[in-house]
Amino acid sequence: MSIVRERQKQMPMSHEILSTSITALPVGGFIAILFSLPLSAIANPAEIALQQCQQRVAEDLPGTSGQFQPHPQQPNGTVVIHWQTTPHATGYCRVDGENGTVIEFVNPYAVPRGQRPIETMLAFQTTDYSVRVVRLVEQLYMNVYNRKTNRLELDRGLVRVTQTDTGILYTTVLGHQTYQAIVSDVPSDDRYRLVILAGHNSIYDEAGGSLYPSGALEIAPGAVSIPSQN
Repeated sequence: MSIVRERQKQMPMSHEILSTSITALPVGGFIAILFSLPLSAIANPAEIALQQCQQRVAEDLPGTSGQFQPHPQQPNGTVVIHWQTTPHATGYCRVDGENGTVIEFVNPYAVPRGQRPIETMLAFQTTDYSVRVVRLVEQLYMNVYNRKTNRLELDRGLVRVTQTDTGILYTTVLGHQTYQAIVSDVPSDDRYRLVILAGHNSIYDEAGGSLYPSGALEIAPGAVSIPSQN
């Protein structure tokens, strides 16, 4: 029986992530793994982390297939592996970058909608940015992640929601810059849009596509989750 091995190069650890399973194919930046047989012959922390995260998801959501995406190692030495299953459950494993041990496993779908402490209400991506609007208890916050510089430009910005004639406008002000996430009521290729203003001047305006279904846990690549689950 052949084993498919796919390397994931997005994780800047001393070891690159490596998935080993009966089926492991890259899907949209994720490592896709069919939960069938356990991984074996694990040799380094990255492999151990992936195996343990896979096992935890398989235990919580038996009979599903899953995709795993490791994010850049954080300053505290931990690495987040964001997982997504079919149909559309998402969460993450936070692992120790040195030994691969799972420190935290989060499956927000184990809690009924409306009772989850953190829910992503809006998530979309443009060429340059990933944008998320998150509900924490009864308050909304916005994260804006610069994909070109790998920097979180806006971290937990308080959101003001405005209902317009054409859709919903989510606005956060940070210093002299204003971030606007716009959602049109009319389904189209440019339904989601990020606008960044410096004073009254627009310095960025681009449409984007939806990332995850409503209810997914907030996790921007390489960023601290809301409010502070590190």
